Amino acid sequence: MDLTSVNLTHLYYFKIVAERENMTKAAEQMFVSQPALSKAILKLEHSLGVTLFERSKGRLRLSAIGAEYYHYISQAFHAIEAGGAILKR
Repeated sequence: MDLTSVNLTHLYYFKIVAERENMTKAAEQMFVSQPALSKAILKLEHSLGVTLFERSKGRLRLSAIGAEYYHYISQAFHAIEAGGAILKR
């Protein structure tokens, strides 16, 4: 895996899609089009070399590796938000 090819925005998209478990609702929440969001998630999966979501008949669920990866990504974004809070003091 080449981390230089991983886009921070795509990681944020992944986090929100994982939390919403719905591509359309996640796209609406982030004010991006659903096709653009889907493309970004596929690009992230390609960059990482793993399937983050299981897709079947309109359903979207985290794969086993996706759930594990989500744990670390959500912690990373929590740390970024905590760092931002320090800057506002």
